[in-house]
Amino acid sequence: MVYTGQLWQGYWESLKEVARIGLKHGWEIEILTNAHGQKVAGSDFSNVRARDFLPEDELVPYLQQNADALVVALPFGKEAADLMRTMFSSKMVEYTLTDRSTIILAPPHAEMARWGREAGCFLVLDSLEPALLEKKLVEFMGNPEIRKEMGTRAKELGERLFAPERAKEQVMRAWKGEKRLG
Repeated sequence: MVYTGQLWQGYWESLKEVARIGLKHGWEIEILTNAHGQKVAGSDFSNVRARDFLPEDELVPYLQQNADALVVALPFGKEAADLMRTMFSSKMVEYTLTDRSTIILAPPHAEMARWGREAGCFLVLDSLEPALLEKKLVEFMGNPEIRKEMGTRAKELGERLFAPERAKEQVMRAWKGEKRLG
């Protein structure tokens, strides 16, 4: 599994739950992050390896070659509740442009959880209850066919929503004053 991003307060606490389960089941977790994140994640689990972020042009090929699943882990704490209602994780742009499945670990009220459920091509885990989380992760990681299918559907979604040419076209329409951007 691969996680890319900062490990701000609350993010690591959520990702630790995945790492703890992964340790029991032999799953490696790679975290692409900054120096602070490497320090945070560095010593808690033998199955977690933290390293520097990759340049943008190297990220998608790296994920395609090295990840059996991608992880978005968001904070569940009350201090982040308002932020989670409106935040969309920008890493979904790169994640959906791979053909890898994505696990979204987010509280039920989070925009990412809502979007992931509606898209129907992500595993959305909206509880940190250990037994439930482990059951769902074990089922998901033990089923490569489902992961492949979800990754393929997520890539199709990413190409529709986040394709650079489509974004450029929308910007040009807006610049020309056209009202319809979709």
